[in-house]
Amino acid sequence: KDLCYKQKGTDFIFRLGIGQHSHLHWVDTTRELLTVVRFDEPGWQWSGSFLPDDLGDTQVKMRNYASGALNIIRVEVQNADAIRDEQITGNTMGNSRTIVILLSDDDTGFVPNRIDNFSNETLRI
Repeated sequence: KDLCYKQKGTDFIFRLGIGQHSHLHWVDTTRELLTVVRFDEPGWQWSGSFLPDDLGDTQVKMRNYASGALNIIRVEVQNADAIRDEQITGNTMGNSRTIVILLSDDDTGFVPNRIDNFSNETLRI
């Protein structure tokens, strides 16, 4: 699906088509450097935010207020030098300092920060 992304807390939206890649743009450097995404279709709300320079995997949730649909999206932040793709980094020498953010559907149904209370006690977190 086509995506939209933006810096959290700003109104300037960037569109990203299927299979395309783009650079992140910080509209307001006084705000947190967090990114949010949504599908470029009616009814989709902005996802939870993620740090685009924090290497590793995380998951964000997107909801469609019109249809009630819920999608969990896996966000993989990688050092592009490990990928060695000249189309992405512009070189294959391993010194680009480029970060690649890959977004994909997460069909596992499990969110890693989920807390289940199976005790007989009330917990506050």
